[in-house]
Amino acid sequence: MISFDQPVTVDIVNIMHMFVNLHCRYEGNLEDYVKLVYSEPNIHPGHNGLQHVLHVTSVCYEACEYYNRLDNITSREARNLLIAALFHGYAHLGQPGKDEVNIAAARATLDKHLLEHDREHLDEIVLIIKATQSPHSARGQSMTLLQAIIRDVDQTSEMAGIGGIFNGFGSELDMTPIKILEQQLEFFQRFRYYSDFGRVFLRDEASSDRWSATQHLLGIIGKD
Repeated sequence: MISFDQPVTVDIVNIMHMFVNLHCRYEGNLEDYVKLVYSEPNIHPGHNGLQHVLHVTSVCYEACEYYNRLDNITSREARNLLIAALFHGYAHLGQPGKDEVNIAAARATLDKHLLEHDREHLDEIVLIIKATQSPHSARGQSMTLLQAIIRDVDQTSEMAGIGGIFNGFGSELDMTPIKILEQQLEFFQRFRYYSDFGRVFLRDEASSDRWSATQHLLGIIGKD
């Protein structure tokens, strides 16, 4: 089992290391995409907010290191994964029940802005993005490794912090804090990992402590 010495952090230093590919975890670098991601015209605090997008991409960057060590991923595949992570929520409507439209918007963005040497991989990048579509449309056994990674990272990022849950996804789904907690409890009950990276490195994100605490908090709120 491979483990990491440091947890993933989403700060400006780690983000710059990721964009310039300081640790040579993927092919080339992503500097040409930085301005586009930071100037997205349709920012919401949920799935297409910069915090969510950069968190997902940063953790996928760590996954590239994990699978590089195992020799299970090529540098080109790693690049495809990170491009998918950067654009999986681009132009997201910030509304429930619209994920087919959101995936189409992400593809339209890639159609327009993908660099020439990435263009032949467009279909693969879009397939990776589709693994984040909600409700999940593919079963674990039918997903590629890259799809499994991004699904694990995307779904655990929804538990990154109470502020993100209430202010981000709560406003996106137009739910009260109580309803969000109830949804979180349901999420924990059906939660599963699809990749070995998720099971090894993200296991604490969906710990039993979080499930128990959410259940207990709902019990307190529901008391007369």
